Parts: sequence; structure tokens; C-alpha cells
Amino acid sequence: MNSSLPSFFCCTASYLDDLIIQYNNILSSILDIHAPVRTKTVTLRPAAAWYSEEINSLKKHRKRLERRWRRTQLPADRQLFIDQCRAVNDLLCSSKKSYYTSLINDNQSDYKLLFKTIDNLLHRKCDTPYPP
Repeated sequence: MNSSLPSFFCCTASYLDDLIIQYNNILSSILDIHAPVRTKTVTLRPAAAWYSEEINSLKKHRKRLERRWRRTQLPADRQLFIDQCRAVNDLLCSSKKSYYTSLINDNQSDYKLLFKTIDNLLHRKCDTPYPP
């Protein structure tokens, strides 16, 4: 018998429930030996307001073209991939530009909110806290 398998097979159970418990214990111990549980950290980020379903579909198509080009190494597939990269980047830029332009135009009359929006865009934060 394989040395990595625990020696749980020596015990015999007479009832079906005991057999099922023994079976589950043996499988769990084998899984713990060969495939231990690992903890993964997943960072959830809020969706960008300018990100659309059209951008998502163009990015999927770009990835498909990239996989095809890397598989075939043909110049025509490479050119299709490069054209799709440009299309995705252009759409991203125009989508961000229109979103942020409308955000700034909507907050034109409220200066506090306007500068807060601009500081957020430029990733500026006040590092020195002022006294109250």
C-alpha cells in the first residue's frame, strides 16, 4: 500500500453510518496530505463609474486576439491584436474623458465639491491635519 495513505483501513465498522464516517475521515486526511487548504486574499474594488460593458467586451476580444497571435505567431494576427489594443485604449480614454468632463461640468457651481473632485482625480490628499 502507498506510504502516504494513512493506516485507517485496519478498523472495521459494522454499521453503515460508521462506514460513512470512516470513509469521510479517510478522504479528508488524504486530501489534507496531498492538497492542504490554502487561504487566498481577494481584494474587492468598487467598479469604476466610467467602465462600461462595451469596454469589457472589447477587452475580451483583445485577449482572444492576443492568445491567437501568441499561438500562431502570424504577422496578420499580430496586426489584428495591435489594432484591437488601440481600439480598447481609445475607448478607455474617451470614456474616462467624457465621464470626468461631465463630472466637472456638473459641479461647476459648487466650488467645494469641484475642488474635492479635482483633488480626487489628481490623487491629492491633505497630509498635514490642521488644528480644529
